[in-house]
Order: sequence, then structure tokens, then C-alpha cells
Amino acid sequence: MKIKTKRNKISKIYKTLDSMARKGNSGKYEYYIYLNDLINRSELNLFKEVISTHYGYIFNNYEYITQIRDEIYSCIMSKTYTKYQNDRKSLLDGLSVYQIGYNFYYMSGGTSSIIGTIKESKGRTGSLDSTLAYGDQSLFKIFDEANVVDLIVESVSGVSSSISTIGQPLISKYSDAINFLLNNR
Repeated sequence: MKIKTKRNKISKIYKTLDSMARKGNSGKYEYYIYLNDLINRSELNLFKEVISTHYGYIFNNYEYITQIRDEIYSCIMSKTYTKYQNDRKSLLDGLSVYQIGYNFYYMSGGTSSIIGTIKESKGRTGSLDSTLAYGDQSLFKIFDEANVVDLIVESVSGVSSSISTIGQPLISKYSDAINFLLNNR
């Protein structure tokens, strides 16, 4: 196989796996079908190369791929960023803000200062940590936009707010919350 052709196939396999993993557990069945298709087309070695290179999974020579496919899919999901995560990172980077735990910091001129906290809430049922399991497979359960009703925002100056626009996407709520923190530091 020519190197360019191999590189293109590897890239295609990676993109396909990435799009399936972005769907979370609902992409698992599609993954099984795709894996069987790769086996039937004798492209299992390309699949293994993608998994080991992009996702850091180390194969044991004595394992059958069909026996460890769930484990591999969990590995893929844990190292795949969702659209929400990418949008959130772009939002924070664009505003020179970063997060550690619940705390948000503003970076200016090489120094950073805390601007406040943001906590996700499901209304009366309790609070979710927005950074919990940020690379874990349980991420898909935590960041379900339909589950997060509002954001509890408290600036470092003591001013607090609850951002709870019904039907508004979670990333828009975060944008409003961070702007609130920046305006009330």
C-alpha cells in the first residue's frame, strides 16, 4: 500500500471513530458495525494503528478484537472532545479566561486573578461539578444540555446571579455567566 493511500485511510478511520465517539454510547452500535466492516475489508491493522497512535491504547498480541471492542470504545470516548467542549474552550480562550475547579480566572498581561465561580444546577435536585470527569466517559452523562437548568454564578466581589434561560443552549449560558463575572470583578 502506498504511504499516501495508507495515510488517507488512517485519517478516514480516525475521523469516523471520532464522529461516533462524539455521539457517546448511542454511537456504540454504529462502531460495532464499522469495526466488523474493517475486519471484513482486512483493515484491522490500520484500525489498530489509529487506536494506538491517536488514543494510546496498547494491544496485547493474544487478545481478540471482538473481545475487547467495548474497552476500546470506552478509550476512544474518553479521549474525544464533544462539540460542547470545543465551543467552551473557544469561548474561554477568546475571553482570556481559564477554569480550575469551580473557580474562573482572568489572564491579563502575564498575571491572572480569580473572577468568581460558576456551578451547574439541575434546579432543586442539586448541583453538578462542571469540571467533573472532564476526560472521562461519564462526561457524556454530565454535560447533557437538557439536564442543566441553570448556572449559579458568584463573582469575587460577592455579587451573585442565577442564569436560567429555558431553552437556551448551555454554551450561551456559559457565555452570559462569564461576561457577568468579567463585568463584576
